[in-house]
Amino acid sequence: MAIWRVNRAVIFLLLGLFVASSGDGGSSSGDGQAAIDWVLKNGGYVHPALEYRDGGMFATAGIGNDTVLASVPKALAFPLNNRSLDDFTQAYAAARSDPSSFHYPYLSTLPTTCQNFACLTPSLDVFTVLGAKHAKIEAAMPVEASVVMSRWWGKVGLIPVLDLFNHAEATPTQFVKFSPFNSTYQLRSTRSYSAGDQVYNYYLPRNALTLYRMYGILDVGALEDCDTMRAMRRGDPVKRVACVAYAKDCDTM
Repeated sequence: MAIWRVNRAVIFLLLGLFVASSGDGGSSSGDGQAAIDWVLKNGGYVHPALEYRDGGMFATAGIGNDTVLASVPKALAFPLNNRSLDDFTQAYAAARSDPSSFHYPYLSTLPTTCQNFACLTPSLDVFTVLGAKHAKIEAAMPVEASVVMSRWWGKVGLIPVLDLFNHAEATPTQFVKFSPFNSTYQLRSTRSYSAGDQVYNYYLPRNALTLYRMYGILDVGALEDCDTMRAMRRGDPVKRVACVAYAKDCDTM
């Protein structure tokens, strides 16, 4: 574990990444319906025209604009409590393995397999040589860390049900907000949905590298900054050349 702490610090520094919230593939496994049932049993709300299937939340009937899609009491979140990623991961692993833990019914529904490249061999079809080199360092992380990373909501921690909504750049104003009036985390729609539509969340602005690193998402609409173009094989060729030219690493390509 000590080695992983050092490696994580190195990769964060080199790539300028940060831990945030959950993607179009970030919630692709696990028992979503069981998590929904637990939230409903404990005072939460999920719009009756929503169902979890195929790794995401879908409308079974029409849902109007500015409608509460889901509401989760603050007490149901597995709290970060200002812990580092590695300490939070250890707390998550301990609670998940303890049936007497209050959050066990939720945590036990989460995936047990790798959720991003933090624990997979990086592909040179996606990464540059430089990106793959740094990705290999991060691949020392345990699977539990990848699960936490793919569902971590900023300074809050893990929020059940809200982590079942996948990310889409097309819904930039539809994101989770805290309601102090009733101490809940809410997701409201910012457009209408028809039956069969997947209902998305928006994970706030992220560059393409962060989206892929955190959630395994290759989003064509995501920001392609120099960090992304140096580490991944994507972006405008002319801009990539400029980014590489100013890179200190000579093995970027």
